Amino acid sequence: MDKPRPELHRSIAAHDLPLSGRPFAIVATADERVALAKRFAIVAVESLSAEGVVCPEAAGRRLRVDGRLSARVIQTCVITLEPVAAEINTAFKRLYGFDLADEWPEDAAEETGGAEFYLDLTGDLPVEPMAGDLLDLGDMVAEELALQLDPYPRTPGAAFGEMPEETAGTAGRDGQAGEERGLAALARWKAPGGAG
Repeated sequence: MDKPRPELHRSIAAHDLPLSGRPFAIVATADERVALAKRFAIVAVESLSAEGVVCPEAAGRRLRVDGRLSARVIQTCVITLEPVAAEINTAFKRLYGFDLADEWPEDAAEETGGAEFYLDLTGDLPVEPMAGDLLDLGDMVAEELALQLDPYPRTPGAAFGEMPEETAGTAGRDGQAGEERGLAALARWKAPGGAG
């Protein structure tokens, strides 16, 4: 079964890069932004662009990507459910590689006698495996956007414990709008003489 086409698709040939690298510039179309907003379950991606350079390393067995991502997104406040706009402007780096299985053979544990070993990833980027001869810069940019999204967006001044006005009137019982919420309401319900 073929892999579905990514929402943002910009491929380059991985084995056809000059030693000095190849610059790239990506600007997502309106349709692509709509599809990405749906993929990430956010209100909207109002703008999305990225630029950078792809350079071969290690005699062409590695591809290093250095770029910058710019975007404007609208998410939903986790407290008030109101729209929250955010500007994203960040640099990113990626490292891709071919034939990674040759470096990490399946029988590596047997060769080391089953002993544990320490892998230091702080010195450089972890290598992501390349599948085929094409590097999809568009999907890479989409992944980077996902990493930069605020997992708990909030409107300025919003704090946990607050409730949108349109739902506050239904929070209590017997007309006590918003006076008893959450565990407090449950405790009264479970107490002797309560509803339960």
